Amino acid sequence: MDLIYLDSSMVEVGMLQDFTLDQDVAGEMDFELKLSAKDVILGLGYYWYIPDTEYGGKIDSRQIDSESNIVTYTGRTWRGILDSYIVEPPSGSAYRTLTGTMSGVTSTLLSGFGISSLCSCETNTTALSSFQVDRYATLYKTLTKAAKSLGLSLGLTCSDGIVLSYHAINDYSGSVEYSQDGGLQFRLIEQDATLNHLVCLGSGELVDRMVRHLYRQADGTTGTTKYYTGVDEVAAVLDYPNAESEAELLNSGNKRMDETANSSEFEIRIDDLGILIDDIVAARDRITGMTMKGAVTNIIVKIQDGRVTQDYTIGGLAT
Repeated sequence: MDLIYLDSSMVEVGMLQDFTLDQDVAGEMDFELKLSAKDVILGLGYYWYIPDTEYGGKIDSRQIDSESNIVTYTGRTWRGILDSYIVEPPSGSAYRTLTGTMSGVTSTLLSGFGISSLCSCETNTTALSSFQVDRYATLYKTLTKAAKSLGLSLGLTCSDGIVLSYHAINDYSGSVEYSQDGGLQFRLIEQDATLNHLVCLGSGELVDRMVRHLYRQADGTTGTTKYYTGVDEVAAVLDYPNAESEAELLNSGNKRMDETANSSEFEIRIDDLGILIDDIVAARDRITGMTMKGAVTNIIVKIQDGRVTQDYTIGGLAT
């Protein structure tokens, strides 16, 4: 497996085959790359990538162990670079909205941050109409959320710069189920929601203050009708005095409820699963009988002595 490294101007410098890599693709969106100081010394601001994969990034720091002669480089992945920019609403507006093709909208955003020479987007004519960007969201979160609203997922590679692309999300849950069968190593975590009643406090003072209530329903969704009562009720307060409207207050409340919803997480280790971020798969624990279906939320890739190991994190709801 070859590793290509480039200088701070994205000009290719050389290639390496002897390296150790630990990359968090979509969680922390960072990497740790170890090279022998006898082979080559990479500079701060250098880039690297492995052809035909998403693996790569920009070097932000480095340290050397003089005893082992190993230099450890750390930095941001391609997704991490996109996550370094904030999309602000236009002056005088509460929100920014996006309309156009996915590639057109993406190119406009990249140009606005002055990184169109570093990043480009493959043509995608899927239309986005009046998509409302979350206030002060990162560029990465903006692009991924806009893509998901259209049933698409963001992909990144590096060749002549960082190339963004959008592809349909694959659902493998009906044809493949991952479990202990075959000796796979995995970890499954099930979490029950604790918060089921959220008191949303908006603008105004005392008796004039806007107050809205959100409740967890039996199916895990959020509604305005109380379901859990007595000892089963768990309430909390969302204090949002700067909410400019009821819609903005409820939007923030729904996000808080979503963040604390029932969830399960399935982590599986395998050399090459062949699935991508946002693809949907199913999993079963043979011991507890618990099954779940969810999307791939992260991939941890490790490369040592030429062997690639990938840990996939699948988040979803237990069934």
